[in-house]
Order: sequence, then C-alpha cells, then structure tokens
Amino acid sequence: MIYNTMNKPSENMNKSMYEIAKMTRELNESMVNDDPKNFDVFRESAAKERDSETYVSSQRELIYAREAAAKKKAEFLQNVKEAFVTEAVLKIYKESSVAPLTSRDKVIAKNLVSRFVKEQGAGDLINSWATKNVLLSEVSRITQKYYNKVLEGLDPTIGTVADYSLDTTIKDDFFEELEDLDTTDAAKLIRERVADSIQQFTDANFAAKLDYEDIIKQAQERIATANDEGIAEQYSIQAKRKINEMKLNMKKNVFNIMVESLARKAVTDESYKKIYMNESKLDIDKVVEDTTLIYTMLEMVNTTKMIKVDEKVIADYLNI
Repeated sequence: MIYNTMNKPSENMNKSMYEIAKMTRELNESMVNDDPKNFDVFRESAAKERDSETYVSSQRELIYAREAAAKKKAEFLQNVKEAFVTEAVLKIYKESSVAPLTSRDKVIAKNLVSRFVKEQGAGDLINSWATKNVLLSEVSRITQKYYNKVLEGLDPTIGTVADYSLDTTIKDDFFEELEDLDTTDAAKLIRERVADSIQQFTDANFAAKLDYEDIIKQAQERIATANDEGIAEQYSIQAKRKINEMKLNMKKNVFNIMVESLARKAVTDESYKKIYMNESKLDIDKVVEDTTLIYTMLEMVNTTKMIKVDEKVIADYLNI
C-alpha cells in the first residue's frame, strides 16, 4: 500500500509554480485572518527569505565577476606570449629576406608570422624550441623570460585589476635583448635557399618559353605553306597540344608550384583579382614577389626546424 502511495503523484505536484504560489499566499492570508499575530511571523520569514535571495544574488554576481576577470587575465597573458614569440620569429624572417621589405611586404610578413604562431600555439612553440637548436633555444629563453616577468608583475588578486597592459619597461627590455639575437648563420642559409629556388624557377620558365616559341614558330611555318585550311588547323592544334604536354611534364620546384597556385587564384577569385589583375591582365611580377614572401616564411620554418615541414604544411602554404 505504501508503494502505491509513493508512486502516485499528489494533486499539488501537478500544479504549476504560479498555482502553488497562489495557494501559499491564500493560505497565509487565511492564517492571518484567523490570528493577526501570525502576520509578524510571516513578515520576519519574508524578510529572511529576501535577505537570503540578496546574499545568493550577490555571491552569484561575485562569482561571475571573478570568472570574467580570470578570463580577461588569461586572454591578456596569451596575447603577451603570442606577441613575444611573433616578434622574435618576425626578426628572423626580416633578416632572412632576399630583398629589402617594403611597408606592404612588412604587413604581409607580420600576418604570415602571426598566423603561424596562433596555429602552432605560442606556448607549444616555446616549449619545443627550448632544446631544438642554438637559435631557437635562445628565442625560447628570451620569450619565456619576459613572459615570466609580465606574469610576476600582475596583481595576484583576481578581479582587482580593471585593465591589463604590458609594462613599458618590460617591453623595451624585451626588444633590446631581442635585438642582440644572432640570426646570421640561419638567415644567410635561408636567403641562399630562397634565392636558389627563385633562380631554378626563372631558369626553368625561361627555357620552357624558348621551347614554346620554337614550337609556335614551326607551326606558323607549316601553316603558311599549307594549301588546306583543315590541315592548317591541325598544325595549330598539334602545337597547342605539345605545349600543354610540356607544361604538364615540366619539372617544378615548390616555389614554381606556389607561383602557379597564386596565379590561378588571381584569375579566378574576386578578392585576389583586385590585387593581381591590372586591366584584365595578370601582374605576374607581383605574383612572384608575393610568392617570394610566402616561400621565405616556409623556408625559414623548414631551415630553422621551427616545426616539421611535411606535405600538409606545404599544402597549407599553397592555400594561403
């Protein structure tokens, strides 16, 4: 019998909160009418309930404020770590450039480096570089050193700092020590490798251009002596087919592939057209210049062993 009672909900359990509150209010009014002394009891009970709700509300707001402050602090520290690593990598990049960087080049370089640091994780890079090689170990030491200085300088009490900002002295000291970072050997090797890839690209395309011109010249001579328009058309088709086959079979280094990838985007993607198309004509020089910036980033990452460069990494840079 008792189990039947437990499993069967009472009528009040099926009522809404509004209905229950209404019932409670009516019961209290009835009790006050029966005995006015009950009014003081209900008033004290209501006051305690209000005080309890106020306390809970204030504690909830305090928790939210602390969580917001902790999040803000974490975001600030993450931004500082990323900024330090980005500036260190950017120094290596700039000193590895095969040509002086224009103001536009510097913006592209900064974007390339920032993207790399965010994707790889500043903290992970600092940790992995600690024992990688002399150059990266020094980058790891410097960035970690000044990150720790920033961390030590923060107020340990969460929620007491309205805004976080990087101490000017720490920032100046960081750049001063970063200036002394010796990138000579690595930068020289990176420049040589980039220059060599550009030269291979230039030589291969120059040779191919001569071959294409020779094929076109032969086709034109045959077309000029052809007595039938159909035969002349066949000569033209054969020449185009032969050139296309040569393009497909042409040996290409990574730099060449990157140039072709960017050139394709320049004629198919509206956002790229605005940059690389000039009156419906592809600005191939600009394509090569910007490819050089991207390739320098890839070669720097590979030469210094910042990360392992595999096919996926190369494919990612082809899609930039």
